[in-house]
Amino acid sequence: MHKVYILIYYIYSMELKSYKYRLYPSKVQQRGISAQFDECCELYNVLLQKCKDAYKKEGISLNSKSRLCEIIRQIKADNPEFKQVYSQVLQNCADRLSKSLRKLL
Repeated sequence: MHKVYILIYYIYSMELKSYKYRLYPSKVQQRGISAQFDECCELYNVLLQKCKDAYKKEGISLNSKSRLCEIIRQIKADNPEFKQVYSQVLQNCADRLSKSLRKLL
């Protein structure tokens, strides 16, 4: 069973406060959340492989977020299962990968 928490931060009179809420998703919602995580993991690995292939074959680095988002559009057009995941979530995967590649290089 996945634990889902929502953290809400806000600044109230120059003091940082946070609240933690526990969600109790149903079985159907848990499956949906798990499917979204699996799709994001798969997309991250596909993007990483494409970055490695581009570097080996052409010697170019695909570490910019915009290039990775273009690849995501192509992947989404070819694979209908990625259409179920929100585009901002997929862009977040590209952002995380581009940041990690920038730190690596």
